[in-house]
Amino acid sequence: MKICFLPCLILLAAFSQTSPVSSPGIPMAADTGCSLFGKVDLGEVSASDCAILGAASVDYCAVLVGRPPIHAKRDTSFRRMHNGATPRYVGDGYSLLEVRGVRFIGVVPVGVHGPVLTFDEHLSQGGLEISQLSFVGVPAKH
Repeated sequence: MKICFLPCLILLAAFSQTSPVSSPGIPMAADTGCSLFGKVDLGEVSASDCAILGAASVDYCAVLVGRPPIHAKRDTSFRRMHNGATPRYVGDGYSLLEVRGVRFIGVVPVGVHGPVLTFDEHLSQGGLEISQLSFVGVPAKH
């Protein structure tokens, strides 16, 4: 029953804009002040699942600030057909895309960057996905 509530709690934390605080048992990314779970009480989550959530949180926060993940390993077999610049990383119980691409709004090119974290089915029914993608400027060609 506890895992059924986890997706709602994770989504709530992901959209929370409060000061960075770490859930008990989940480390805060040391130098970014980022915590994916914020003030969410994960006391009912098993120690092994808490370790997975902690590693995923640290990796997500690293990609969010432009650094490579610490725990997940790069999936060298992953190829995005339309964009070879987006790497995929695989961790224990989750996968993480570091989206790096150029899209168009009308005829204006914009960069898209950010993490997309997907938890495996055993942690969240339906394989919960969390992302925080941002538009970034693309240098003009002269």
